[in-house]
Amino acid sequence: PAPEKGSKDAAGGGGAGGGGDAKQRFYNIENFSVSYAYNEIYFRDINIDWRLNKQYQGAFDYNFTNRPKEVKPFSNIPGIKDSKYLRWIKDFNFYTGFKQFGFRTDMNRTYETSRIRNNTLELTGTFSEMLIQTQVQKTWNWNRQYTFKHDFTKSLKFDFNANNAALVGEPRGVINKEDVDWYESYRDSVWNNIRNWGETTTYNHNPSLSYKLPLDKFPLIDFMSADARYGATYRWDRAPFTQDSLGNTIQNSRQLQLNVQGNFETLYNKVPRLKQINQGKPQNQKPKGKDNPYKKDGFRKVLD
Repeated sequence: PAPEKGSKDAAGGGGAGGGGDAKQRFYNIENFSVSYAYNEIYFRDINIDWRLNKQYQGAFDYNFTNRPKEVKPFSNIPGIKDSKYLRWIKDFNFYTGFKQFGFRTDMNRTYETSRIRNNTLELTGTFSEMLIQTQVQKTWNWNRQYTFKHDFTKSLKFDFNANNAALVGEPRGVINKEDVDWYESYRDSVWNNIRNWGETTTYNHNPSLSYKLPLDKFPLIDFMSADARYGATYRWDRAPFTQDSLGNTIQNSRQLQLNVQGNFETLYNKVPRLKQINQGKPQNQKPKGKDNPYKKDGFRKVLD
């Protein structure tokens, strides 16, 4: 017989926050998102008495994108704002707040119970009492993700991302709600694990810092550009639950990058003669009319 399935889905999120020009606030409803899903599969056949699989999925997401104020303290100072040689001072800026903060947490729980049939009579012709126990499989994954971005200036930017994967432990055995004492103990154990953020199995984070050097602010070298970046990674893995004696594993790395580029067309355009060549102008312009020397003879007589 075909398995019987049932499912429920629910999702919720923020609506419009008053238009695109509305002021960004960390508590705006559109920054939040919540979802939930439930799926149930019941199956049986000639060998399996019954198998019941239940899946629960839930997620909570928060994402705030900020528009901090840009400050240019030297942009209107006389003697600086009109000088091309002090442009690097004029364009100095910083932001009064961070750019983005995000947090997401999701849980994925699977609970399955099953029991095989006693087919000894059909297989051997003799019925035999067998100790058949209900098989139970439980998995409760809990993932958390963090995002933070901060632009100190237009040139100096910082990013940070972190991920945490954990397991929520459950007591062994079939969940029997009819046994009040056992079920109360089960709930206490689960809630205690949730309050302790579960048992972390994997954690990693990746910070990065990038900086654009202000070479284009200086007239003599404005044909050049350079970017510097520092990146790092860190990862922690828990030892297998069946082999705790092996210990945990830690990995880390870092990366340094420096990219320099030069636009030679901009460099050539600093020389008037080369600029004319780049713009496709002819090197010699022949004069027109009576003053054209190519239309006169050796005695300065105009030729027809």
